[in-house]
Parts: sequence; C-alpha cells; structure tokens
Amino acid sequence: MASSNLTKRASEVATEIIFLRTAANRAAVVVEGASDARILSRFLATSECDIVTADSKSNAIQVAEILARRSTPGFVVILDRDFDHLCNVNHENDNVLYVDDNDIDVMIFRSSALSAVLIECGSKSKLEAAGGWQAARDLIVEQARKLGAIRLFSRVNNRNLRFDGLGYDFVCRKTLNSDQSEVVKRVLDHSRMPRTDFQQDLDAAARLLDEHQDHWALCQGHDLASYLGRALQGYCGSCKAGEATADLVSRLLRLSYDSADFERSELRVKLLEWQGRNEMYQVLPQAA
Repeated sequence: MASSNLTKRASEVATEIIFLRTAANRAAVVVEGASDARILSRFLATSECDIVTADSKSNAIQVAEILARRSTPGFVVILDRDFDHLCNVNHENDNVLYVDDNDIDVMIFRSSALSAVLIECGSKSKLEAAGGWQAARDLIVEQARKLGAIRLFSRVNNRNLRFDGLGYDFVCRKTLNSDQSEVVKRVLDHSRMPRTDFQQDLDAAARLLDEHQDHWALCQGHDLASYLGRALQGYCGSCKAGEATADLVSRLLRLSYDSADFERSELRVKLLEWQGRNEMYQVLPQAA
C-alpha cells in the first residue's frame, strides 16, 4: 500500500502523532476531515485518545504508512470506503479501518437519525402518503444511486468528472425522479467535458446500476443529503430551498445520530477489536 508521493501534510500529521506520544502515551485516531473528527468525538474516549485530522483520505493513508514504517504503536486510521470495495482496492489492516459504507454520512443516513430528521422537518401527511419514512428512505436511495453510478464510472475510467458544486435541480422535488440521461448530461457539463461519447457514458453508468444490486453500495453521503433536501421541499415536506440545503440536512442528520446508533455500527466492532489487539490503548469509553 506504499504511496510514492509523500505529502507535506501527511508528514506533519505523522510527526504530530509521534510528538503527542512523547507527551502522553495515548492512542491516536486519524480521520480524513474535520467533520469526521466532530462526529466521532462524541463517541470516542477523548480523555484517553487524540483525534487527529489528516485533511484527506490520501493523507490519512500515507500517515498510516509512515507510522507503520516507524513501528509506532497505538494508532488507528479511519477511512471512508469511497467505492474501494467495488474497485478491488483494500487499504484495511490491523491499524487502518473502513467505516461501514462509502462514507460516514451514508452510515448516518442508514441509522435512526433519518427518521428523526423526517419527523422534525417533514410533513406528517406527506410522509404517510409516501408510505412512511422507510419508503421515503428507499426512494431517496434508489434515486441517489444513479448519481453514485456516475461517480463510480468516473473513478473506474479515470474520467476525473467534477461533482463538487454540482446543483441538484435535476431532481424533481415532488417525485424525486431524476432521469439518468439528464444526470449524465449535467455532470458532463459541470465537468466541462464534451458530450461526444454521451451515449457510451450513459450505457456504462446503466451497466453499473445493473451490476450492483445492493443499492447502498452506490450511495454517497452528500448525494443522499442533497436528495433528502429536495424531498423536504416537496415529496415529504414543505421546506423552502434555503431551509433544506445539503449542508443543513447533513448537520441535522449528524446531530440526530446518537450513541445507540454508533453502538450498532460495524465501525465500533472494529474499534473494539483494535483495542483487543492494543491493550495499552483505549479509544472507546468503558461500558457503564
């Protein structure tokens, strides 16, 4: 898993962890970004471990490599999957752990946090007409995976398509329907890519949808939050656009994610196993 181009940030984070180790023999938990650090700080034993942000997945992987080469004990790196499991890529080892899904936000979306947000922000009558919060969730996942297929297509084919800043107005507020051909066109235009091979790209994305019948496997957290925001503006709610942005929805979901949800996660099981292998270090609170 060695990386050829060591970044300055990865070297800084590794040095920081080693420095912290000299000051106090505490565990170090390395995460990709600040939002990951904020959510996990609520469930980790922060009096016994330090949560360190690497600022990207590639940096976090490099930090793990540096610390492993230096035989540094007591560190664990937590990574998003980001379709790794669908691309025959696996960075996981004794000190590198994946979250349950493509990212922490998908993990949160799959929890009871979603029902809490829908009850708080949605319309009771519209939710009942949709068949309940589970039916609303299933429809959001079914539609969001269409964009996930294009994300996976971009990665598999090294297309470098741009998704940051993509508008989601191609998603119908009332039905959540998003025509796959329109989604592909929007992504190509947003990426300033020609539509020369549009039909080929569309067919390739459709094949990925057929190949991966586990709908969650193609979902990405920001997409789910964006589709939920659109749903709250029509399909299952009456919010104004400014009241249901992806950022606001993500924040509400994270705030609604509680310790009971985290205790049911695969990530917590993996962290318990890591503690079993590293008995001198603690990252999870002791059971009451």
